[in-house]
Amino acid sequence: PSSGRVSVRFRLAAGERGSLSVQSLTGAVLQSRAVVGTGTAQTEMLDMEREPPGLYLIRVVGNGNKAQTGRATSGRVLLMR
Repeated sequence: PSSGRVSVRFRLAAGERGSLSVQSLTGAVLQSRAVVGTGTAQTEMLDMEREPPGLYLIRVVGNGNKAQTGRATSGRVLLMR
């Protein structure tokens, strides 16, 4: 559970471009940002203080080495007030 600030930890290859997004359970994208991999574990902070309490999906998608190759990692966060 979180009250608004969420730490997302993930790993992408060095220089790999990807995206980090927050989605509602209905699939609506509430936040999205570009990320670039460091080749090691990295952490991004999300500010979800404006979102109502509920369950949200957090998704990191990397582009991989080819345009058609992508991989995704997802998780859930429960926002409580």
